[in-house]
Amino acid sequence: MIITKRDTSINRVERFLEITGDENSLHKEPHRVFPGMFYLPFCKNIPYPIKRAELIFNKLINYPCELELDCQNSRTNGRYIFREGNIDLCGVDFKYGNNQRNGGNPNLAEFAELVMRKSDDVNLRKIWMMSLIPGELVKKYGNIVYYYQTMEFGDVSLEGSKLNIEEIGKIKKVLNLWTTYTNTIGQITGKGRAQVAVVDG
Repeated sequence: MIITKRDTSINRVERFLEITGDENSLHKEPHRVFPGMFYLPFCKNIPYPIKRAELIFNKLINYPCELELDCQNSRTNGRYIFREGNIDLCGVDFKYGNNQRNGGNPNLAEFAELVMRKSDDVNLRKIWMMSLIPGELVKKYGNIVYYYQTMEFGDVSLEGSKLNIEEIGKIKKVLNLWTTYTNTIGQITGKGRAQVAVVDG
């Protein structure tokens, strides 16, 4: 699958940053670094409920850009690899839960609907939760560059999930973090780890 420069246009990326609250200046002029979580809306046709997700970022790229996407899905796992030429930029790995089929097709319009609380697609809500993490990290630490993000989701209601960020360790400007979501009654809805580097704008 080819992701075109129109798909990754300045307007589309800016809209994504706006609705996810990501104020990282590296994503804006003059840098225009492709936002790591913007890969997620291109993970189409996720067949089953997401139990675990892992994103590994190998190389930065500027947008607009043309990307190639290879995806493979089985009953238990999904793998989405984003490339420019023969360079792997990002890998997204999903582990799936129960046998219930899911027609998840994330896109920017659906993200906007989520803001208005109109979507009940569970996978979309999970992708939305992950997409909000960078904005919260930027509020706490300033501009960051992602190395990886994981998230494992519990079998509980996602309603009212709120994010808590806890620092595990730090080596110079590289942070290792717990990123944990809890719902309105205190149950853990998602928990994962992130590694980011704090950088100057």
